[in-house]
Amino acid sequence: MYVTLVLEYQTSLKTPLGPLDALIYGRSYSFDFIYSAIVGASEFGIDDAEVTLSGNGSEWISITYLSDGHYNVTLTPTPIRAQDYNVGFTFHKIGYVNQTDVLSFLIEKIPVEVIMLSSLTQPEHSQVDIEVEVVEADTRLDISDANVTLSVNIGNTGNFWADE
Repeated sequence: MYVTLVLEYQTSLKTPLGPLDALIYGRSYSFDFIYSAIVGASEFGIDDAEVTLSGNGSEWISITYLSDGHYNVTLTPTPIRAQDYNVGFTFHKIGYVNQTDVLSFLIEKIPVEVIMLSSLTQPEHSQVDIEVEVVEADTRLDISDANVTLSVNIGNTGNFWADE
């Protein structure tokens, strides 16, 4: 008769509070997880554990092992639409109890602002060149390849629209 003993150390997983605000499409966010073994009254980081991801949004995540059980998660959301996402993380290594957590986050579109660079005051029947700058409202960074629609109301004579 053979007896097989399986020993697994108890573990803990220190997780980030998660994003407290909505995340913005296309920007990178960083979160730290600490996967530790508990031996008696001591804890020590578990090196080079495997981390399995699951759920909608997991394709935007990369994980880097730093040291002493610290794992950095970089999240760069590029969804088709703004919505809530939940990504599951399972940390596992042979000889240690698995730990699981879920990172929940909301994705929002980048807030934009259109800045008028040219004056709209021109003599009647003259050509008006309109220059605008499109920037991210919170960072003031320029946005390229934006579609801008201009609507001009010229009083009682009608409305004119231009697409650029």
